[in-house]
Amino acid sequence: MSAVHAITEPGSQPAGLVADLRREADRLGFARLGIAPADPARRPPFVHEAFRRWLDAGLAGVMEPWLREHEPLRRDARALLADARSVIMLATDYATTADEAGSGAGRGRVARYAWGDDYHDLLRARVNDLAAWLEERLPGCRTRGFIDSAPFSEREYGWLAGLGWIGKNTLLIDPQSGSYFFLTVLLTTADLPADLPLEVDHCGSCTACLDACPTQAFVGPRVLDASRCISALTIEDHGPVEPALRAGLGDWVFGCDVCQEVCPWNRHAPGSAEPTFQPHSGAALPLAELLADLSATQGELLAHLGQKQRLLVKGDREGLAAIEPEGQRLAERLDACQQRRQSLLDEASDAGSPSNDLQSLAETLPLATR
Repeated sequence: MSAVHAITEPGSQPAGLVADLRREADRLGFARLGIAPADPARRPPFVHEAFRRWLDAGLAGVMEPWLREHEPLRRDARALLADARSVIMLATDYATTADEAGSGAGRGRVARYAWGDDYHDLLRARVNDLAAWLEERLPGCRTRGFIDSAPFSEREYGWLAGLGWIGKNTLLIDPQSGSYFFLTVLLTTADLPADLPLEVDHCGSCTACLDACPTQAFVGPRVLDASRCISALTIEDHGPVEPALRAGLGDWVFGCDVCQEVCPWNRHAPGSAEPTFQPHSGAALPLAELLADLSATQGELLAHLGQKQRLLVKGDREGLAAIEPEGQRLAERLDACQQRRQSLLDEASDAGSPSNDLQSLAETLPLATR
């Protein structure tokens, strides 16, 4: 397990424990581990203030109500685990390669992180195993692990834990590993030595990500307008895409990798041999199948998607509602997807396009699944 640096601030636990913790995390499959203090008084005040200014500027898009509601929890990690002393941040590389031969008219691209199975199940099991190891090693300490399931500033704590710097594309970038990695969190009441944040901005004068964004979603370096971001528009947004943005979305139907693809630091990003992350098919989905049958139960489409996306495509509203913590919101999204599909078919019919010619519709309306 490589580390960005080895300089730490002392904690009450011996350094030998942290070395053992890193070895255990490595054994479980995590690529890198960093530690940050949980006490907000030991965190630079500008970190959370930047988030507040971003919210107040109206740049959060449809996620703004949820982010505002849970903003107090993001301010202090101890709101998620009482008496937490340390935040253990864990990086897992996910970069894989997929066949691009299937790309083209009538197909939609999917962000690289979603090519394989749902990563949540794998990383949740790993962090729970690491939590059990730590609680056994330090009797009496408490832990709480999560991945994408709590209002937490993973990127900022990843920086504080020394796992990289925040790039101009707003992503955490590791100097050795680029930005194709997941972040998992383990809070603990154990007082562990904290790593120091990476102070150097390795982006320099490069503006490749800012220049390449198809929808000009960057207000400036490290400032993203989520209402224009393709990832937000195709994953979080429940409404129709503004006409002015549709051309920029191109053939992306779930997420977007443009600002990572052009980043020089990803040229040598380590690949992943983890079976869970391996693509089931190519990097693009058949839009005609998406339009033709939202209740499909088999085939390439479902094999390509993670658990939540499978349930969406299958139309399993009850299955969606059973997923926590986002189940009800995803179930509501299913209803919106079905309504949009019918609206698109109606529009095509009114325009003279044969509503049963879904392949043609997919080619002329590449944004149909949005």
